[in-house]
Amino acid sequence: RRLGPPDRPPVLISTGAWGAGAGVAGTARLVASAGYRPVVLCGHNARLRREASRGAPEHAMGWVEDMPGLLSACRALVDNAAGQTALEAMAVGVPVVSFRTIPGHGREGSLRMAEHGFADYAPDAGALIRSLDALTRPGAARERRVEAASGLFSGEGVRPLEALLRTAGRSGTA
Repeated sequence: RRLGPPDRPPVLISTGAWGAGAGVAGTARLVASAGYRPVVLCGHNARLRREASRGAPEHAMGWVEDMPGLLSACRALVDNAAGQTALEAMAVGVPVVSFRTIPGHGREGSLRMAEHGFADYAPDAGALIRSLDALTRPGAARERRVEAASGLFSGEGVRPLEALLRTAGRSGTA
């Protein structure tokens, strides 16, 4: 309820603990223009929080103590780093879309998550909106994504993670 009325599905936009990333305010405006309610996580980056507060997001937040609660209130996560926030989203059943990923582990991790069906990778604005349109509403696409990601946290979860590491080692990336 604190994220506003249900007229526009809330979409969390994460920039990690450091508030790192490019085009965050533009991503928020894009998400808003497509009919979603952007909620921007700015981590410890006070400058980003001020900038995001002046733009499209109705909610620009600093450090959040209750990530499971916040994630559960959102219909999807737009992530740029394939890190802890993406794993937290998957653990609570929130689909992840990687967009404007940070170099290095962000891009590589996002591509791997998409390759294995745990998340979507959006290389451009159109792909981001198509992914959000498919994953924020009830249906087969959302169910498939949530089910694939939830397998990481089941009793069998260790095996898929080990398999991902072996796959990464064969491709020359870590």
